[in-house]
Amino acid sequence: MLVADGKVTALRTVRCTAVFDAGGRFNPTFDEQQVEDIAADSVIFAIGQTSDLAFLDPADGVQSDRGLIKVNRETYQTTAPDVFACGDIAHGARLFIDAIASAQIAARSMHDFLRGTRTEVVVRKQWKPAAYTMADHWNVIGRENPPALNGERRAGTLEIVEEPYAEAEARRQASRCLRCNINTVFDTAKCVACNGCVDVCPENLIRLVGLSTLIEDPAWMEQAVEMFGDLSQYAPEELDQLGAAMTKDETTCIRCALCASRCPTAAILMKEFEFHRECVTVAARNPKVLYMA
Repeated sequence: MLVADGKVTALRTVRCTAVFDAGGRFNPTFDEQQVEDIAADSVIFAIGQTSDLAFLDPADGVQSDRGLIKVNRETYQTTAPDVFACGDIAHGARLFIDAIASAQIAARSMHDFLRGTRTEVVVRKQWKPAAYTMADHWNVIGRENPPALNGERRAGTLEIVEEPYAEAEARRQASRCLRCNINTVFDTAKCVACNGCVDVCPENLIRLVGLSTLIEDPAWMEQAVEMFGDLSQYAPEELDQLGAAMTKDETTCIRCALCASRCPTAAILMKEFEFHRECVTVAARNPKVLYMA
């Protein structure tokens, strides 16, 4: 860091020629002949170690605890109402995506504080029809990892380890993707109990069962009683003669769409679950705010 008259003027960088030595150990070497000065009026050190809270003055009213600034975890407002903190300085070392998320929350909170408003994040969601079928032979295409550098080269370099797929292989691997935002939706009024979906399901999670099976499950029993009335008067074999039900284990469904393509009456449809978040704000006012990240 270059300083003149007590002020930062530039950041001086030196070219790094190697990070590891011949034995693969971390031992950086530099070319002192290749120096670059980057003009700057301030330099912020962000090397991901510990927080330096020496700049805080007791008069600020911002309290800290074990090296972190105390915040309301829902708003990231500190103990000084007009000061907000987020990121690692507020919640400790986490992934950078957590820092980004906390900054978004802090920004909304500052907006509310300045305007005297309250902002709520509302989830808007809907089901949309989806033209969705899997590629031919998707279930027998094996997973292939992308090409990678050999072990010796990887041990002594900071190059990206994995190399990109060739386009043809990338498309082939992508064709294996089972989209988890696509779901099966059943229209029981159209179902003719042909058992086609049961036969074709690769995970064996769709079953056509007699009512005697349902009485073992309290939740299913409630639905059966709604449809057929009191079932306690029937023996198990009589219940199976009375009716049956189609059951599906959603926890193991892979969204392959085979049941939908097999169904002769279109009782099974593939639909896309779409959602997005909206910020809804109500009310207003106007003090000053300091933001720290």
